[in-house]
Amino acid sequence: MRFGGLLVLVLLLQSLGGQVLLKAPFGRTWGEEPTALLQWAGELKMDVFVELPADRPGLEIFTFKKKGGIPGHTADTLEARYHNGKLYEVTVSYEFPGRTPDEVRTSFHKMKDALEKRHGKFRLNGRGQNADDGFLTREESYHFEPSPGVFLLMAYSSVEDTLRKKGQGSYSLLYHNGRLAPPRPGVLPKKE
Repeated sequence: MRFGGLLVLVLLLQSLGGQVLLKAPFGRTWGEEPTALLQWAGELKMDVFVELPADRPGLEIFTFKKKGGIPGHTADTLEARYHNGKLYEVTVSYEFPGRTPDEVRTSFHKMKDALEKRHGKFRLNGRGQNADDGFLTREESYHFEPSPGVFLLMAYSSVEDTLRKKGQGSYSLLYHNGRLAPPRPGVLPKKE
């Protein structure tokens, strides 16, 4: 029985080209058309903003917002990117008005810990801070890439007014499936 299960797993991985796929958030499916997400947003009475950049034919960007955040979730904004009508990227953004940057950073690391339990260890992309004219900015990002071009990126940023002791922080999760993404401007697609 073990051999049969292993054989099915090997065949499944081969059918995916040996690549492990990261699932899209909010129950979305890579490659789906915008209608499913638009229906979901309509049911939740969310505001929808649509961009169709003239310089990037085939690219559609849908941003979903609602005052008070996404119903039933702690996220504030969801952005979905489609290439030729197929979902290839989702960004989920979290803002915390009234909370200190340190509280938001703690929330960011709790989210990272939870995602690492689900997906595996994240790698540090970068971390930095800059103090200038009474303002302190901090940035931190991590990523998980189960296969080339398919990744989850986490990014935190904050700005603090050190004179007035005020500040704000936010973070985002970017889910990306490069197998469906448009070629970057100026980069020729690979021949298969």
